[in-house]
Amino acid sequence: MKIIQSVQPRLTREQILTDFSRRGIVGQMGFVALACDYLGIPPPIRGNVWTVFKNPYLTGEQVTESHIQAAQYALLKQDGVRVEWPGCDKSIDFRMMAEPEPYAGDDECDEDEDETDDDLDSAVKLVTEDDEEVYGEDLIDLLRRVAADSWAISNSFLLREGEGASVPHEDVEAFGGDLVYLVRRMAELARAMVGRPSPNFSQCPLGSREDVERFGEDLLELIERIILEEFEAPHLVSTVLSVFIREA
Repeated sequence: MKIIQSVQPRLTREQILTDFSRRGIVGQMGFVALACDYLGIPPPIRGNVWTVFKNPYLTGEQVTESHIQAAQYALLKQDGVRVEWPGCDKSIDFRMMAEPEPYAGDDECDEDEDETDDDLDSAVKLVTEDDEEVYGEDLIDLLRRVAADSWAISNSFLLREGEGASVPHEDVEAFGGDLVYLVRRMAELARAMVGRPSPNFSQCPLGSREDVERFGEDLLELIERIILEEFEAPHLVSTVLSVFIREA
């Protein structure tokens, strides 16, 4: 978004996403690569780097299916990774990322009205009652507070001891500093992916095989859902986790 607005500052977020969604997938992925490079998110395949070009749209028009097939073959041979490709004629609809316009209602009435049940029901809900039965309300409450802390405080992953505004020392001792640190690291990645990276995000260590073996994929998946529920970014479910443990 910032990349496009830097050259077309008068376009709104909705206009950019509408136009972007009409473009070919090669050009779209070029902008995604630029965004990842800007946010310090490395390619999911170890040993590779992002290739930056000045005009992703122009480059996208020059790429053919033969180019894609050659790249697929190279990745399979060199890295053992099979990449599925939908075809250069496809595109991704990014309009779901557009934020609704703020409601311009009667301020006096709005201040007097309490939050309704409909308002509560419309909130992002990714954590279920089954999760609470399996993991317990205390653990889920801690994970929520760590996620909220990491949204409010930049570079929260640097709080190696784990404590924060909403996370006292006794909670860190009760549930383990390594778990709290894991949540902060994943939350930092989620912050970056919603366009709000911490200044030192590039220094934040992502997940490892040790994290998967120690905490388990189910708990990591729960942590991701809690973070994205707090950040109101349900469209990133499974994406944050797949990037976080890409090398695991």
